[in-house]
Amino acid sequence: MSTQKDTSAAVLIGIVSPTGDLSANEGCNAMANGLEKAGHKVLKRVAVDGSTRAVRRFILDAQDQVNVSAVVVLGGTGLSSEDSSYEAVTGFIDKEIPGFGQALRAMLLSKLRSKAMCIRAAGGVLGQVPVFVLPGDTATCQVAGEQLIGPELSAILADVRRAPIADEEYLGPADDEAEVGESVEEASSKEVVEEEIPEGWLRRLHEIGGSLNPDAFPDLPAWLEELSAAKDVLNNAGQRGIARLPSGNYVALGFPDLSSPRSRVLLLGQRSPRDEILALHRWPMPTGVCATRVGGLIPHRGRMGKTAEEITGVDYPGDGRLFAVEADSVYILDGAYVQAWDGKNTRGHGLEASALASLLLRWTQH
Repeated sequence: MSTQKDTSAAVLIGIVSPTGDLSANEGCNAMANGLEKAGHKVLKRVAVDGSTRAVRRFILDAQDQVNVSAVVVLGGTGLSSEDSSYEAVTGFIDKEIPGFGQALRAMLLSKLRSKAMCIRAAGGVLGQVPVFVLPGDTATCQVAGEQLIGPELSAILADVRRAPIADEEYLGPADDEAEVGESVEEASSKEVVEEEIPEGWLRRLHEIGGSLNPDAFPDLPAWLEELSAAKDVLNNAGQRGIARLPSGNYVALGFPDLSSPRSRVLLLGQRSPRDEILALHRWPMPTGVCATRVGGLIPHRGRMGKTAEEITGVDYPGDGRLFAVEADSVYILDGAYVQAWDGKNTRGHGLEASALASLLLRWTQH
Protein backbone atom coordinates (compact mmCIF):
# COMPACT_ATOMS: atom_id res chain seq x y z
CA MET A 1 0.00 0.00 0.00
CA SER A 2 1.43 3.38 -0.95
CA THR A 3 2.39 5.67 1.90
CA GLN A 4 0.50 8.82 0.96
CA LYS A 5 0.23 11.84 3.25
CA ASP A 6 -1.33 10.43 6.37
CA THR A 7 -4.59 11.70 7.77
CA SER A 8 -6.11 10.51 11.04
CA ALA A 9 -9.16 8.26 10.95
CA ALA A 10 -12.05 7.99 13.38
CA VAL A 11 -12.65 4.34 14.23
CA LEU A 12 -15.62 2.60 15.81
CA ILE A 13 -14.79 -0.67 17.58
CA GLY A 14 -17.42 -3.34 18.10
CA ILE A 15 -16.73 -6.10 20.62
CA VAL A 16 -18.72 -9.30 20.39
CA SER A 17 -19.79 -9.71 24.01
CA PRO A 18 -22.79 -11.75 25.18
CA THR A 19 -22.71 -9.97 28.54
CA GLY A 20 -22.10 -6.45 27.22
CA ASP A 21 -19.28 -5.93 29.74
CA LEU A 22 -16.36 -4.08 28.10
CA SER A 23 -14.53 -2.97 31.23
CA ALA A 24 -11.91 -5.74 31.22
CA ASN A 25 -11.51 -6.32 27.49
CA GLU A 26 -7.73 -6.32 27.08
CA GLY A 27 -7.96 -7.12 23.37
CA CYS A 28 -9.99 -3.99 22.72
CA ASN A 29 -7.51 -1.94 24.76
CA ALA A 30 -4.63 -3.30 22.72
CA MET A 31 -6.41 -2.49 19.44
CA ALA A 32 -7.30 1.04 20.61
CA ASN A 33 -3.71 1.68 21.76
CA GLY A 34 -2.32 0.53 18.41
CA LEU A 35 -4.68 2.76 16.47
CA GLU A 36 -3.99 5.78 18.66
CA LYS A 37 -0.22 5.29 18.36
CA ALA A 38 -0.67 5.65 14.60
CA GLY A 39 -2.53 8.94 15.10
CA HIS A 40 -6.09 7.68 14.73
CA LYS A 41 -8.98 8.31 17.10
CA VAL A 42 -11.19 5.66 18.65
CA LEU A 43 -14.63 7.22 18.77
CA LYS A 44 -16.38 4.57 20.81
CA ARG A 45 -16.33 0.95 21.93
CA VAL A 46 -19.65 -0.82 21.48
CA ALA A 47 -20.80 -4.22 22.75
CA VAL A 48 -22.34 -6.22 19.90
CA ASP A 49 -24.49 -9.33 20.01
CA GLY A 50 -22.64 -12.01 18.08
CA SER A 51 -25.46 -12.80 15.65
CA THR A 52 -25.03 -12.10 11.95
CA ARG A 53 -27.85 -9.56 11.97
CA ALA A 54 -26.44 -7.68 14.97
CA VAL A 55 -22.94 -7.46 13.49
CA ARG A 56 -24.23 -6.22 10.15
CA ARG A 57 -26.59 -3.73 11.77
CA PHE A 58 -23.64 -2.41 13.81
CA ILE A 59 -21.69 -1.85 10.57
CA LEU A 60 -24.66 -0.22 8.81
CA ASP A 61 -25.32 2.06 11.77
CA ALA A 62 -21.65 3.05 11.69
CA GLN A 63 -21.96 3.99 8.02
CA ASP A 64 -24.88 6.26 8.87
CA GLN A 65 -22.58 8.29 11.15
CA VAL A 66 -20.70 10.87 9.09
CA ASN A 67 -17.86 11.06 11.63
CA VAL A 68 -16.98 7.34 11.39
CA SER A 69 -14.08 6.56 9.03
CA ALA A 70 -13.58 2.84 9.72
CA VAL A 71 -15.02 -0.07 11.69
CA VAL A 72 -13.29 -2.86 13.60
CA VAL A 73 -15.16 -5.93 14.89
CA LEU A 74 -13.41 -8.01 17.55
CA GLY A 75 -14.43 -11.55 18.49
CA GLY A 76 -16.91 -14.10 17.26
CA THR A 77 -14.42 -15.51 14.76
CA GLY A 78 -13.96 -18.98 16.23
CA LEU A 79 -14.95 -22.31 14.73
CA SER A 80 -18.00 -23.05 16.85
CA SER A 81 -21.55 -22.76 15.55
CA GLU A 82 -22.06 -19.74 17.81
CA ASP A 83 -19.27 -17.75 16.13
CA SER A 84 -20.61 -15.86 13.11
CA SER A 85 -19.00 -12.40 12.97
CA TYR A 86 -16.42 -13.51 10.38
CA GLU A 87 -19.17 -14.73 8.03
CA ALA A 88 -21.27 -11.65 8.80
CA VAL A 89 -18.50 -9.36 7.54
CA THR A 90 -17.06 -11.38 4.66
CA GLY A 91 -20.51 -11.97 3.17
CA PHE A 92 -21.36 -8.28 3.40
CA ILE A 93 -18.41 -6.20 2.14
CA ASP A 94 -18.17 -4.80 -1.38
CA LYS A 95 -14.44 -5.34 -1.84
CA GLU A 96 -12.07 -7.60 0.07
CA ILE A 97 -8.60 -6.75 1.39
CA PRO A 98 -7.25 -10.31 1.17
CA GLY A 99 -3.79 -9.44 2.46
CA PHE A 100 -5.07 -8.43 5.90
CA GLY A 101 -5.86 -11.94 7.11
CA GLN A 102 -2.84 -13.38 5.33
CA ALA A 103 -0.45 -10.86 6.84
CA LEU A 104 -1.89 -11.22 10.34
CA ARG A 105 -1.45 -15.00 10.31
CA ALA A 106 2.11 -14.63 8.99
CA MET A 107 3.03 -12.16 11.72
CA LEU A 108 1.71 -14.45 14.46
CA LEU A 109 3.12 -17.66 13.01
CA SER A 110 6.41 -17.58 14.93
CA LYS A 111 4.57 -17.08 18.22
CA LEU A 112 1.54 -19.31 17.74
CA ARG A 113 3.12 -21.80 15.33
CA SER A 114 0.48 -24.18 13.93
CA LYS A 115 -2.32 -22.50 15.89
CA ALA A 116 -1.97 -19.47 13.61
CA MET A 117 -3.84 -21.33 10.87
CA CYS A 118 -7.04 -21.05 12.95
CA ILE A 119 -6.98 -17.24 13.00
CA ARG A 120 -10.00 -16.11 11.04
CA ALA A 121 -9.55 -12.45 10.18
CA ALA A 122 -10.69 -10.40 7.20
CA GLY A 123 -10.70 -6.86 5.92
CA GLY A 124 -12.63 -5.09 3.21
CA VAL A 125 -14.62 -2.03 2.22
CA LEU A 126 -18.36 -1.43 2.48
CA GLY A 127 -19.31 1.70 0.57
CA GLN A 128 -16.41 3.95 1.57
CA VAL A 129 -15.91 2.52 5.05
CA PRO A 130 -13.06 0.04 5.66
CA VAL A 131 -14.22 -2.85 7.87
CA PHE A 132 -12.00 -5.32 9.73
CA VAL A 133 -12.97 -8.41 11.71
CA LEU A 134 -10.52 -10.44 13.80
CA PRO A 135 -10.22 -12.42 17.04
CA GLY A 136 -10.43 -10.39 20.22
CA ASP A 137 -7.44 -11.81 22.12
CA THR A 138 -4.76 -9.38 23.24
CA ALA A 139 -1.84 -10.68 21.17
CA THR A 140 -3.78 -10.69 17.89
CA CYS A 141 -5.30 -7.25 18.49
CA GLN A 142 -1.94 -5.75 19.42
CA VAL A 143 -0.27 -6.96 16.22
CA ALA A 144 -3.22 -5.99 14.04
CA GLY A 145 -3.55 -2.53 15.59
CA GLU A 146 0.13 -1.60 15.73
CA GLN A 147 1.49 -3.26 12.59
CA LEU A 148 -1.40 -3.53 10.11
CA ILE A 149 -4.53 -1.42 10.59
CA GLY A 150 -2.84 1.50 12.35
CA PRO A 151 -0.03 2.11 9.82
CA GLU A 152 -2.13 1.45 6.69
CA LEU A 153 -5.57 2.84 7.49
CA SER A 154 -4.87 6.35 6.16
CA ALA A 155 -3.59 4.99 2.85
CA ILE A 156 -6.59 2.65 2.59
CA LEU A 157 -8.98 5.55 3.15
CA ALA A 158 -7.18 7.68 0.55
CA ASP A 159 -7.51 4.86 -1.98
CA VAL A 160 -11.17 4.23 -1.18
CA ARG A 161 -12.06 7.91 -1.47
CA ARG A 162 -10.08 8.48 -4.64
CA ALA A 163 -12.28 10.34 -7.12
CA PRO A 164 -13.08 8.49 -10.35
CA ILE A 165 -11.40 9.79 -13.50
CA ALA A 166 -13.91 11.39 -15.85
CA ASP A 167 -14.23 9.67 -19.20
CA GLU A 168 -13.21 12.50 -21.53
CA GLU A 169 -14.29 10.52 -24.58
CA TYR A 170 -17.90 11.15 -23.67
CA LEU A 171 -17.59 14.90 -23.09
CA GLY A 172 -18.64 17.49 -25.62
CA PRO A 173 -17.26 21.04 -25.87
CA ALA A 174 -16.82 22.84 -22.56
CA ASP A 175 -19.93 24.75 -21.56
CA ASP A 176 -18.07 28.03 -21.27
CA GLU A 177 -16.43 27.81 -24.70
CA ALA A 178 -18.13 29.10 -27.88
CA GLU A 179 -17.76 26.93 -30.97
CA VAL A 180 -15.17 27.97 -33.54
CA GLY A 181 -16.59 30.61 -35.89
CA GLU A 182 -19.24 31.91 -33.48
CA SER A 183 -19.33 35.62 -32.87
CA VAL A 184 -19.38 36.98 -29.31
CA GLU A 185 -22.99 38.02 -29.83
CA GLU A 186 -23.97 34.54 -31.02
CA ALA A 187 -22.28 32.92 -28.02
CA SER A 188 -23.96 35.33 -25.63
CA SER A 189 -27.32 34.67 -27.26
CA LYS A 190 -26.74 30.92 -26.92
CA GLU A 191 -25.97 31.31 -23.20
CA VAL A 192 -29.21 33.25 -22.66
CA VAL A 193 -31.21 30.50 -24.34
CA GLU A 194 -29.51 27.85 -22.19
CA GLU A 195 -30.49 29.74 -19.04
CA GLU A 196 -34.18 29.34 -19.84
CA ILE A 197 -35.45 26.60 -17.53
CA PRO A 198 -37.73 24.10 -19.30
CA GLU A 199 -40.31 21.83 -17.75
CA GLY A 200 -40.36 18.17 -16.76
CA TRP A 201 -37.20 16.18 -16.24
CA LEU A 202 -35.03 18.93 -17.76
CA ARG A 203 -36.13 21.24 -14.96
CA ARG A 204 -35.10 18.54 -12.45
CA LEU A 205 -31.71 18.25 -14.17
CA HIS A 206 -31.22 21.99 -13.83
CA GLU A 207 -32.28 21.96 -10.16
CA ILE A 208 -29.64 19.40 -9.25
CA GLY A 209 -26.93 21.40 -11.01
CA GLY A 210 -26.71 19.31 -14.17
CA SER A 211 -26.40 19.96 -17.89
CA LEU A 212 -27.01 17.71 -20.90
CA ASN A 213 -25.02 16.92 -24.03
CA PRO A 214 -27.63 15.16 -26.21
CA ASP A 215 -25.27 14.78 -29.17
CA ALA A 216 -23.07 12.11 -27.55
CA PHE A 217 -23.82 8.39 -27.87
CA PRO A 218 -21.95 6.71 -25.01
CA ASP A 219 -21.73 3.01 -24.29
CA LEU A 220 -23.53 1.68 -21.25
CA PRO A 221 -21.32 1.57 -18.12
CA ALA A 222 -19.06 -1.48 -17.93
CA TRP A 223 -20.54 -2.61 -14.60
CA LEU A 224 -23.80 -3.50 -16.42
CA GLU A 225 -22.09 -6.13 -18.58
CA GLU A 226 -23.15 -9.05 -16.40
CA LEU A 227 -26.74 -7.82 -15.96
CA SER A 228 -28.21 -8.91 -19.28
CA ALA A 229 -31.88 -8.41 -18.37
CA ALA A 230 -31.21 -4.85 -17.19
CA LYS A 231 -29.17 -4.13 -20.34
CA ASP A 232 -32.04 -5.32 -22.51
CA VAL A 233 -34.31 -2.74 -20.87
CA LEU A 234 -31.78 0.06 -21.15
CA ASN A 235 -30.95 -0.68 -24.77
CA ASN A 236 -34.56 0.18 -25.65
CA ALA A 237 -33.84 3.87 -25.04
CA GLY A 238 -34.62 6.02 -28.05
CA GLN A 239 -31.80 8.49 -27.40
CA ARG A 240 -28.58 8.61 -25.42
CA GLY A 241 -26.51 11.49 -24.16
CA ILE A 242 -24.19 12.62 -21.37
CA ALA A 243 -25.44 14.42 -18.27
CA ARG A 244 -22.82 16.41 -16.37
CA LEU A 245 -23.61 16.59 -12.66
CA PRO A 246 -21.57 17.96 -9.74
CA SER A 247 -21.00 14.34 -8.66
CA GLY A 248 -19.68 13.26 -12.08
CA ASN A 249 -20.77 12.33 -15.59
CA TYR A 250 -23.76 10.06 -16.15
CA VAL A 251 -25.05 8.26 -19.24
CA ALA A 252 -28.48 9.75 -20.00
CA LEU A 253 -31.12 7.48 -21.56
CA GLY A 254 -34.40 8.86 -22.91
CA PHE A 255 -37.60 6.85 -23.27
CA PRO A 256 -38.55 7.67 -26.00
CA ASP A 257 -36.03 10.57 -26.31
CA LEU A 258 -34.13 13.34 -24.54
CA SER A 259 -36.15 16.21 -25.94
CA SER A 260 -39.71 15.80 -24.69
CA PRO A 261 -40.35 17.13 -21.14
CA ARG A 262 -42.61 14.10 -20.58
CA SER A 263 -39.98 11.51 -21.46
CA ARG A 264 -38.85 8.92 -18.94
CA VAL A 265 -35.16 9.61 -18.36
CA LEU A 266 -32.61 7.47 -16.53
CA LEU A 267 -29.12 8.63 -15.56
CA LEU A 268 -26.55 5.86 -15.15
CA GLY A 269 -23.45 6.41 -13.03
CA GLN A 270 -20.20 5.08 -14.48
CA ARG A 271 -18.17 4.24 -11.38
CA SER A 272 -17.30 0.67 -10.46
CA PRO A 273 -18.16 -1.76 -8.99
CA ARG A 274 -21.83 -0.64 -9.26
CA ASP A 275 -22.98 2.93 -9.45
CA GLU A 276 -26.37 4.52 -8.98
CA ILE A 277 -29.20 4.77 -11.51
CA LEU A 278 -31.43 7.84 -11.20
CA ALA A 279 -35.02 7.90 -12.45
CA LEU A 280 -34.82 11.64 -13.10
CA HIS A 281 -38.43 12.06 -14.27
CA ARG A 282 -39.66 11.02 -10.81
CA TRP A 283 -37.84 13.77 -8.96
CA PRO A 284 -37.92 15.93 -6.79
CA MET A 285 -38.53 12.76 -4.77
CA PRO A 286 -35.17 10.94 -5.20
CA THR A 287 -35.86 7.69 -7.01
CA GLY A 288 -33.37 5.13 -8.25
CA VAL A 289 -31.06 2.20 -7.67
CA CYS A 290 -28.39 2.75 -5.02
CA ALA A 291 -24.65 2.61 -5.57
CA THR A 292 -22.27 0.53 -3.48
CA ARG A 293 -20.29 3.65 -2.52
CA VAL A 294 -21.03 7.19 -1.39
CA GLY A 295 -20.81 10.29 -3.51
CA GLY A 296 -24.04 10.23 -5.54
CA LEU A 297 -27.43 11.90 -5.33
CA ILE A 298 -29.35 9.13 -3.56
CA PRO A 299 -28.34 7.20 -0.43
CA HIS A 300 -25.68 4.56 -1.03
CA ARG A 301 -26.16 0.88 -0.22
CA GLY A 302 -24.68 1.09 3.25
CA ARG A 303 -27.18 3.69 4.47
CA MET A 304 -30.12 1.41 5.10
CA GLY A 305 -31.53 2.10 8.57
CA LYS A 306 -31.97 5.86 8.44
CA THR A 307 -33.15 5.88 4.83
CA ALA A 308 -35.84 3.29 5.50
CA GLU A 309 -37.10 5.36 8.41
CA GLU A 310 -36.96 8.65 6.48
CA ILE A 311 -38.98 7.31 3.55
CA THR A 312 -41.42 4.92 5.20
CA GLY A 313 -41.48 6.25 8.76
CA VAL A 314 -40.38 2.86 10.13
CA ASP A 315 -36.99 1.17 10.15
CA TYR A 316 -36.75 -2.05 8.15
CA PRO A 317 -37.30 -4.92 10.63
CA GLY A 318 -34.89 -7.39 9.02
CA ASP A 319 -31.28 -7.60 7.90
CA GLY A 320 -29.94 -6.32 4.61
CA ARG A 321 -28.59 -3.43 2.59
CA LEU A 322 -30.28 -0.59 0.74
CA PHE A 323 -30.90 -1.49 -2.92
CA ALA A 324 -33.27 1.16 -4.31
CA VAL A 325 -35.53 3.99 -3.17
CA GLU A 326 -38.90 5.37 -4.32
CA ALA A 327 -41.39 7.93 -3.01
CA ASP A 328 -42.90 5.67 -0.33
CA SER A 329 -40.83 2.47 -0.37
CA VAL A 330 -37.31 1.20 0.01
CA TYR A 331 -35.91 -1.94 -1.58
CA ILE A 332 -33.59 -4.01 0.59
CA LEU A 333 -31.02 -6.54 -0.61
CA ASP A 334 -31.50 -9.22 2.03
CA GLY A 335 -29.02 -11.97 1.27
CA ALA A 336 -29.40 -12.72 -2.45
CA TYR A 337 -32.99 -11.47 -2.65
CA VAL A 338 -34.57 -8.02 -2.87
CA GLN A 339 -37.47 -7.11 -0.59
CA ALA A 340 -39.66 -4.00 -0.85
CA TRP A 341 -40.61 -2.32 2.44
CA ASP A 342 -43.30 0.39 2.71
CA GLY A 343 -43.30 0.70 6.48
CA LYS A 344 -46.00 -1.93 6.96
CA ASN A 345 -45.51 -4.82 4.57
CA THR A 346 -42.65 -6.64 2.89
CA ARG A 347 -42.91 -7.82 -0.73
CA GLY A 348 -40.45 -10.11 -2.45
CA HIS A 349 -38.92 -8.99 -5.76
CA GLY A 350 -36.66 -11.94 -6.53
CA LEU A 351 -32.92 -12.08 -7.08
CA GLU A 352 -30.89 -8.88 -7.40
CA ALA A 353 -30.51 -8.97 -11.20
CA SER A 354 -34.19 -9.66 -11.87
CA ALA A 355 -35.30 -7.05 -9.33
CA LEU A 356 -33.08 -4.47 -11.04
CA ALA A 357 -34.56 -5.26 -14.46
CA SER A 358 -38.09 -5.13 -13.05
CA LEU A 359 -37.57 -1.68 -11.52
CA LEU A 360 -35.97 -0.29 -14.68
CA LEU A 361 -38.80 -1.63 -16.81
CA ARG A 362 -41.39 -0.02 -14.56
CA TRP A 363 -39.59 3.33 -14.52
CA THR A 364 -39.21 3.46 -18.31
CA GLN A 365 -42.75 2.50 -19.30
CA HIS A 366 -45.56 5.05 -19.70
